[in-house]
Formats: sequence, structure tokens, C-alpha cells
Amino acid sequence: MLPSSKPLCVSSAWHSAPSARRTTSRGDPEFAGVAVPALRSAIVAWCKESGIPDRGQVTAMASALWQSPLYEARQAAVILLERHVRLLALAADADLIEHLLRHSHTWALVDGLATNVADDLAERFDAMAGTLDRWAADPDFWIRRSALLALLKPLRRGEGDVEQFARYAEAMLKEESSSSARRLAGYCAIQSSAGPSLSPPGLARECTGPPASRCARRSSRSPLITASYC
Repeated sequence: MLPSSKPLCVSSAWHSAPSARRTTSRGDPEFAGVAVPALRSAIVAWCKESGIPDRGQVTAMASALWQSPLYEARQAAVILLERHVRLLALAADADLIEHLLRHSHTWALVDGLATNVADDLAERFDAMAGTLDRWAADPDFWIRRSALLALLKPLRRGEGDVEQFARYAEAMLKEESSSSARRLAGYCAIQSSAGPSLSPPGLARECTGPPASRCARRSSRSPLITASYC
């Protein structure tokens, strides 16, 4: 049962335009073509109708939305968690966030969860550092990506743990020959206040070399969109 007497209806377009839905041959989620502003409006409306939600309501609704085959439902879950991230607790909710990250399979979901949800947990709870260390060595690229992105916001402010970030990024630079991994590491390094001054030589090269430069030119768009190119 949903945690509100009025279940969240993210958009009437889900029901009124079934022909707009599409799915891929790989079994990815269906797409209904609902724009992000409409999803945000639906989340705001649900929160107003439900009153100020507590942590249990937020996590229960996010989990329920994630069970939908629709991509937009999962995007709504990310928006809901971003909006109420300060209600989350490390011990109770880190496992939920990791589960969602592991089942996202796309930067469009991963980056919001990493930069706006996991990031907040990392800033509020020192114990999250151990979780990020584990993520940084995970076989799943999306989890490793999340570990790096979760450190980015404080680095932009000239705060955060530069050594931890450099350790994750350097490891990502060494993995296989993945251009996406190298570009992501380079992009994050440019975005951090440390930039090219980061000590590991491989990371310093990535800050100034062609892949990082391409990411830097895209930075006028959107941090999440830019990271998605990497």
C-alpha cells in the first residue's frame, strides 16, 4: 500500500497516451515521454496532499515508484529522494540508495542519486566514507561512477577530501581502457577546486588532456548532462 491515501499519479500521460510508450529490445524500462517539469510538479502536488512526509513515507514511495516498468516512475523516485534527502539516515537508507544505483543502468538516474542523494549522506555522515571506498572498488561501473560523483559538490566549494577523490579517480583512470571512465575522472577533476593541481600524474594529465578539455567545453550545459558525456 502506498504511504498516502492519495497515490502518486506522476502524469496522466502515462494512461492517456499509451502509444507514446516505448521500450528497447534489451529490456530497458518503458518510456512514456513525460517531461521532468511534469514529474517535479507531480511530486510537489503529492507532498502537499500528503502533508509533510516523514522518512518512512518518502522511502516507501520511492521504493514503490521504482517497481514500475516506466522510466518516468523511477525518475520520479529520484526527484522525491532529492527533494527530501535530509530525512534520510545513513544506517537505514544507504542500502536503499545502493540498490537503486545498481538497478539504474543509466546516467540519467545514477547521476541524480549520486550527486544529490549519496553526496548528501557523505557530507552528513562520516561513516559514509567506508561505503564510498567499497563502491569505488565495485565491479559495477555505475557504482564506481557514483563513488566519484558523490564527492564532487564539496570539492567544487573548495572543501571535501581531495585525497579520497584523487584515489578514486586514479583507480578509474587505470581501469581497462574505458574512455567513458577516463572522461568522467577528468571532468570531475576539472570541476573540483583542486583541478590540474591534483597530485597523481595520471589525473593531472587527464585534467589538461583532450578528453578533459572536451568535458570542460560542455560544462556550460549542465553538470549532470556534462558528466553523462564522460
